[in-house]
Formats: sequence, C-alpha cells, structure tokens
Amino acid sequence: MRITSLIRRSLPFCCALLAATVGACSSGNDPDKPHAGAMHAAAPASVTAALARHYPGATVVRDGAENEDGQQAWEAILHVPGAAGVRTLEVTLLLDGTVLSEEERITEAELPAAVATALTAAKGAHGTVEAIERSVTPNTRDKPTFEVLLTVDGKRHEMQFDATGRIVDDEILRASKHDDDDDEGDEEDDD
Repeated sequence: MRITSLIRRSLPFCCALLAATVGACSSGNDPDKPHAGAMHAAAPASVTAALARHYPGATVVRDGAENEDGQQAWEAILHVPGAAGVRTLEVTLLLDGTVLSEEERITEAELPAAVATALTAAKGAHGTVEAIERSVTPNTRDKPTFEVLLTVDGKRHEMQFDATGRIVDDEILRASKHDDDDDEGDEEDDD
C-alpha cells in the first residue's frame, strides 16, 4: 500500500482513537466507521483467528473489507503491546486468514543504519521527511522495505528502500498536499 494512502486513511481513525481515549467514542458494527475494541461482526472467523494467533493481546482500532490487487482481503489497524511499548500496525489478510502484509509507521531514528544513510543522501540538505513506513510480508519478514514520503526541492517523492539502503523505487507525486482523490491521481504525468 502506498504511504500517501496510509496517511489519508490514518486521519479518521486517529481522531476516533483520540475520542475513544477521552470516552467520547462508541463502538459499533458499521464496517466503514473507525472503532476500537473487537472485530466487526462481518469479519470472517478465519481472519479473527489469524489475528489472534499472530498478534496476541492486540486491540483492533479499525478493520474492514478491502480489495488488494484484485483479491478480496481484510485490513485491520491494530495496537500491539510489546516490550518497547504499543505499536500500531496495519495488517492485510486474505479472507482465509493468510497474512499478506504488515505495515508500521516509524521514525527516522528507527531506520536501519544503511537505510538512514541512503535517505540522508537522497533528501540532501534541504529535503524534509513527512512519513516513513516499514513493510513486511510473510516471505520478507527478515528483509523489510521502507517507504518514505519526502519533499526535495519542492517536489514530493515517495521513495522505497530495501533493508540494505538501495533505492527500489522513486516516484514523484503531485505537489498538492490537499489532493483528496484516490491514489491513482497522485502520480505526476511524465508525457
């Protein structure tokens, strides 16, 4: 999933989480509304079981049906407790419970040294980082990728690095930060 999509979708559920923290949010079974607590009633039992097995003790912040590369899938935003504190993960699963991907927003300080060095070179003296996301799949758990949304010389880039710091992709996005259209419209036209 592209990091710009994550940022757009994060705002509503972050607001809902804040409201829940102060006691103003109620949980419901509308799959389009953010919620905290149990999975939606519409969640397949295989998805619920897989999340409980892979992420014991996690709290569901938001979940719902997704279309992932033409496949029916389920996406869940989880708060997962751990030794280093609570992590927020976005997990995408097939309806049979197979985990497709796990994504987590991180800071520059949490990047592996090779990726941090490559990012510093890519952004130069005047570049600014807007967001960083670590992404793994069951097959790449030991080799995560890192998507970075940054601005360099007035252009917004979505760069993807592998764990060794190699740039895998560098996509220039539209300059507008207020574009609320879907992700297909975010790419700059090179024609």
